[in-house]
Parts: sequence; C-alpha cells; structure tokens
Amino acid sequence: MIRTTGKIIKLTFYALVILAGVTFAVSNRGKVDLTFFPLPYILSMPLFMFTILVFTLGLAMGWIISRFHVLGHWRAHKQATKRVAALENELGAVRAERSIIHPIHPAAAALPPK
Repeated sequence: MIRTTGKIIKLTFYALVILAGVTFAVSNRGKVDLTFFPLPYILSMPLFMFTILVFTLGLAMGWIISRFHVLGHWRAHKQATKRVAALENELGAVRAERSIIHPIHPAAAALPPK
C-alpha cells in the first residue's frame, strides 16, 4: 500500500512538472535574440528553447561536479579497503605466531575467562 501511494505521488509530481513545462513552452514561443559580447554572432531562438537549454546545461554541470566529488570518495574507499586487507593479513600473521608460541589447549578454550 505504501509503495503504491509513493508511486502515485511520484507520478502526480512528474505529471505536474510536465504540464508546467508544456504550458511554459506554449506561452513563450516568441523569438529571443542572444548575443555573445566578444563574438559577432547573434542567435535567435524561442524563449522556451533557451530556458530548456539553460536548464539542461545546469543539470549537466551539476552532474559533472557531483561525479568529481564521488570520484574523491571512491579513491578514499579504495585506499581504506587496501589498508583493511593489509591489517587483516598482519593480524592473521600475529595470531598464527601467537598460537605457535602459546598453543591453546582445546579444553581450556571451552572454559570461560577468569
């Protein structure tokens, strides 16, 4: 029941966003001239197309920045995993060395510690 309610809420939200986008596109079909100061070019496009372009560029830049952030965490995780493996190997060697020097009698292992 909770999953279906969540799906309904998500679907309603997406439908409202699409409806708002279509309404914006229909309302803003007028041409806009874009000039880029140092360049002598003029770009003419509908206002809604410019808005979609800016929105898409913002999403792409945010995604790229988040990927760089995740990459840093991934490297730290990889180094930590290597360190854990090295420490586990070292601990295994110490335990093996300790069992050779002071072997534990099986009957003593069953007794609770004092």
